Amino acid sequence: VIHNLKFAYFSPENHPLQLHTATLTEKLIGSQFDKSKTSRSKIDSAYDYLKSNFWFIKPDKDFTVENIIGIAKDAINKHGVNSIVIDPYNKIEHQFNKNTTETNYISSLLDKLITFAIENDIILFLIAHPKKMPKNNGIHETPSLYDINGSANFYNKTDFGVTVYRNFSTGQSEIHVQKAKFKHLGSVGMIVQDYNINNGRYSDVESDGSANYDNSS
Repeated sequence: VIHNLKFAYFSPENHPLQLHTATLTEKLIGSQFDKSKTSRSKIDSAYDYLKSNFWFIKPDKDFTVENIIGIAKDAINKHGVNSIVIDPYNKIEHQFNKNTTETNYISSLLDKLITFAIENDIILFLIAHPKKMPKNNGIHETPSLYDINGSANFYNKTDFGVTVYRNFSTGQSEIHVQKAKFKHLGSVGMIVQDYNINNGRYSDVESDGSANYDNSS
């Protein structure tokens, strides 16, 4: 909203599409997608916004990265999309032969995504899940980019690497910027956020541990 970004989502885990749009609507209107908790006019307004700013990549059968970025290219050309979300990495159909190591395959796949983003002047978000993390005093450790299964290239080749970590001991979320390739665009660090179950937004946490939820539309 702030930066006038138009998104194309490849997100097969957010199925059916009606559920995904309802989730996005909650973030826009600031309240639950429930007729008893918000007005129809707010939902209609959010729907109009989504129609103009969000598109969904839904391959029928071919989930290869080539097909995904091919469909994304159409959205860029036809609708002016400037941000792509691939969520998650493990839903891509991976095809590599026995003579190619997983490390080399991932390196090649990331190169394709990076080249696509640069050639089309877009932001590309690749969501990836970590391996099962060990526990320290009963609490799972914070994953790093090196903890994504398959290759250290998830750290080596990315421009920016961010981990969203839920700290069960505090009930809050930690946003860890673990890599920032370009210093004029950001730096590594961590900020604590509180997840607003009402609308799926994150809010800043005050020094006393409280959070001021933003439920505005």
